[in-house]
Amino acid sequence: MQFEDKIIENVLFDEHYANRVLPYTKSEYFEGNYKIIIEQIVKFYVQYNTTPTRDELKIEIQQCRGLTDSQLHDIEGLLDEYKRDDSDRDWLVKKTEDFYKERALTGAIINSAGILEKGNQNTSQILKLVQDALSVSFDSNLGHDYFEHANDRFEMYSVKEDKVPTGMKTFDDITRGGFSRKSLNCVIASSGSGKSLFMVSVACNALRMGFNVLYLTLEMSEVRIAERMDANLLDISIPSLSTITLKQYTDRVDELKKKKHGRLLIKEFPTSTASVLHFKNLLNELKLKQGFIPDLICVDYVNLMMSSRYKPGQTNSYGMVKAISEELRGLAVETNTAILTATQTNRSGFNNSDIEMTEVSDSIGLIFTLDMLFALIRTDALDQANQVMFKQLKNRYSDLNLNPMFQMGINRDRMMIYDMDSPPQASAENFNTTRKVVDHRVVNVAPSVTQKVLVQPQNDFSSFTF
Repeated sequence: MQFEDKIIENVLFDEHYANRVLPYTKSEYFEGNYKIIIEQIVKFYVQYNTTPTRDELKIEIQQCRGLTDSQLHDIEGLLDEYKRDDSDRDWLVKKTEDFYKERALTGAIINSAGILEKGNQNTSQILKLVQDALSVSFDSNLGHDYFEHANDRFEMYSVKEDKVPTGMKTFDDITRGGFSRKSLNCVIASSGSGKSLFMVSVACNALRMGFNVLYLTLEMSEVRIAERMDANLLDISIPSLSTITLKQYTDRVDELKKKKHGRLLIKEFPTSTASVLHFKNLLNELKLKQGFIPDLICVDYVNLMMSSRYKPGQTNSYGMVKAISEELRGLAVETNTAILTATQTNRSGFNNSDIEMTEVSDSIGLIFTLDMLFALIRTDALDQANQVMFKQLKNRYSDLNLNPMFQMGINRDRMMIYDMDSPPQASAENFNTTRKVVDHRVVNVAPSVTQKVLVQPQNDFSSFTF
């Protein structure tokens, strides 16, 4: 008896085994008469949600076109020999999974050879075939039984959730420690208010704390994003980057290397041409070629992506952005990462000092998929005080009413956003710089609202010495 016989035999006579393996069964894993039998079993299972009896299967096979009398005779002979099997169920499921993996990998190798034989050097297509084959697996998780798993559930309540901190106490408080893995988080703001600045600041903070960060940009070039990262990580203004010497620059980078940090990779995609499928291919290549697995993925930004399910023109902007957000959150779950992205306000929210959910551009459907949505608000009064206002719009981590609106300090030259009561420490010991003493004053941020704000005078860098 071949193992194919054992699979078919148990599919026909063991409903539990059939339900475990049929969702992952493909006819391409079988050959000859076994392939014909499995094709009809899977077809019957999909149509009637149960496996066929021996007689039902014989009738279905007899109605298949193109089979010779000799083939029908051999197939019916095989079916007549099958009977209930007493093999250990766990062993059988495990061996079936191994069998499917082996056949899937063999098929991927054969198909890859065919691609190369035709002169097609598309390595990404070959890579995807092999990766899909290696990912063949039976999902043994059948769900959470409320009563049976009560003890396990209670133990999980005391386990600290795996988070990627933002590096800003205010945000870490409202998210209970940072952005959760398998989550999609989004900042909304009008054009030029600081969406990319916020993501750069979070990315740099995560890097300093030892997390790996992948920054995907669909708006600015890799060099422009790296320039912003330099301003934050090296504590030097963007204008000053073009005035220092190569040695001064490399000395600062080398000093940063000596400290504990994660890895940061920046990848640029053309606007409106990249989808989650492109991101997946990149992640697979980074893992295989560089051993790089990110903890945080920043996507700058969601509205500039394309859907992997819909082509332009197949749906309206509502459906397109909703689909993109669903695919992006699926990527977060699949890769066990926290994803941070951004979106713009519509015209009604462009100069609004109190952004609402209704002012999300393109699609309100984006909101339904997000784990957290917060608005970044910029006004003249806040600009003068070197601050920005944040407003929680959706928060699955905690009650958004606990701290619905709050102010943060901002340094646009250094691409930093920081807590009001703990501005970032100057790196004077490294760069011989001094930070001016800050002043507190009270300004009106919005009608009838008086806020205490932190004023950070502009630094003319006259105190820099090298």
